[in-house]
Amino acid sequence: MKLPKPEVTPRKLSWRLIGLTAGVAVLIVAGLFLGLFTGSGGFRDDNAEQSAFGAMSATILRVGDTAGAGERLASALVAGYLRRSGCAEPQVRSDTGHRAVYGCSFGDRAVNIPIAAPGSSVAIAGLVQDDVDVALMTRRLNDTEVENLRARGGDDMLSAVNEQVIGIDAIAIIVHPSNPIARLSPQQLAAVFDGRIDDFGAIGGRPGPIRVVAPLPGMADDDALAAMVLGGRMLTRDARQYGSAAEIAAAVADDPAAIGVVDPVMLLGTRAVPIGPEDGLAVLPTPLAIASGDYVLARPLYLYRQPHSVLPDVPEFMAFAGSAAGQEIVASAGFLPLVIRRYADPLPPGAPPEYVGLVIDAERLSANFRFKPGSMDFESRSTGDLDRVAARMIGERVTADRIVLIGFDDTPREAGMDMTRSTGLARQVATALAERGLRVGLVRGFGGALPVASNAEAAGRNYNRRVEIWVRR
Repeated sequence: MKLPKPEVTPRKLSWRLIGLTAGVAVLIVAGLFLGLFTGSGGFRDDNAEQSAFGAMSATILRVGDTAGAGERLASALVAGYLRRSGCAEPQVRSDTGHRAVYGCSFGDRAVNIPIAAPGSSVAIAGLVQDDVDVALMTRRLNDTEVENLRARGGDDMLSAVNEQVIGIDAIAIIVHPSNPIARLSPQQLAAVFDGRIDDFGAIGGRPGPIRVVAPLPGMADDDALAAMVLGGRMLTRDARQYGSAAEIAAAVADDPAAIGVVDPVMLLGTRAVPIGPEDGLAVLPTPLAIASGDYVLARPLYLYRQPHSVLPDVPEFMAFAGSAAGQEIVASAGFLPLVIRRYADPLPPGAPPEYVGLVIDAERLSANFRFKPGSMDFESRSTGDLDRVAARMIGERVTADRIVLIGFDDTPREAGMDMTRSTGLARQVATALAERGLRVGLVRGFGGALPVASNAEAAGRNYNRRVEIWVRR
C-alpha cells in the first residue's frame, strides 16, 4: 500500500535544517578531535586511506616506535624494507612530528606503513590493544607488560619469535685527557649527573669542582643518559647543555673540570672513563665491550611482534631488520649492528691464570651468550647470536679444536672458585652450537670471576651469568 507523502511545513523544515546543521557540526568536531589525536602520535586505521598515488592504499604494517634514539632508525628500516620489496623511492605521505606515513606504488597497487613515535608506553599500549604490528623499543618489556599481553591471549613476548634484538645503543662518559680519574661505578655516575657529587675528590680524582656537560632535551643521547645513568633522577640544574655530541666533546676537551656524555665514536680529543661495578670489572666503551654486553652503558634495541597479527609483512619486516641489509641500516643510523666480528681483546686485570692461558693466543667473538633469569634457556638475542656465530664459523671452516667456550656465573667470591654452574652454562652453549652444526673443542667455567655487573641486585647477578666464545689462531 502506498503511504501518503508527509506534509513539510516551514516550521518542520526549520527544525530539520537545525538538526542537519548540528549533526554536521558534531561530525566536524569529532573529525578535528581524531585528527588531533592521530597527529599527536596516536594510531589510526589507514586501510582505506586515499593515497598520494591516486588510488586507495592498503596498510601492510603498523609500526610503533619509542621516541628518541630509535625514532630515526624506525623510519630508515621502513624505507629500506619498501625498497627491498621493489619500491624505487618510498615517499613520506604525511609527517606530523610524532607520526609519519611512508607509502609506495607498485603498479596499480599502493601501500603504506604508518609509524607512530609517541614514546614507549604508547607503543606498548599499541601492542596490547592490537593497534600496532611491530614496536621498536629502546628497553625491554617489563614483567607487568609481559603479563598484560599474555592476559590477552598472547604468546610469550620474550621468546625469540616475538622479541628480537636488532642493534645496540651506547653512550660514553668523557673527561679532559689530563683528568686522572681511573674508573666510575654506575652509582657514582648517577650522583655526579644529578648533582649529589660535585667534587672530583669524592670519586678518586683531584679535588675540585665538577662541571657537568650534557645533551639538550630531545636529543637521542639525552634519552640514553636518562635511561642508563640517571634512572629516574633529574639532571643537575648546573649542567651545561649543548645540541650536538661534537659541541659536548669540544666543551669537555677545553675544560679539565668537565665531565660529559657522548656517542662512543665522538670522543674528539677527550678521554673515555671505564665504567663498572665497584666489586667488578671497569670497562671502556670499545666495540667489543658494547657488542658483547660487558659495557654497562649500552642497551639493546628491541623489535616486538604483535602476537595476534596475521599480516605476512610482520615476520618479513623483522627478518629484514636482522638481515645483512637491515644491519647496514642499523649501522648507518648510528647504532652498533649485530655482526659477529673477531677482536684481539686485552686481558682484563685480575683474570685467573688458567683463563689467561686459554685465551692468550686467541681472538674473542663479539657475542656473549646470556640466559633468562633463573633458567638455562637463552635470551632472545643469544638465540640469534647462536645462529650468527655458527654460520660464520662454519663458513670460515673453523675446526672444533680452535673454539673455546668460557662460562661465568654469579657465585660470590667468598664461596671460592666453584665452577659447576658456570661450566654448565658453557656446556649449554656447546650443545646449542652443535645442534647448528658447529662442534666446540674446549669448555671451561670460572665461577664468579670477572663480574661485569653488581651481584647486589638480581638483574646484576643474572647479567654475570654469561658465556664468552674465543677462537684460537
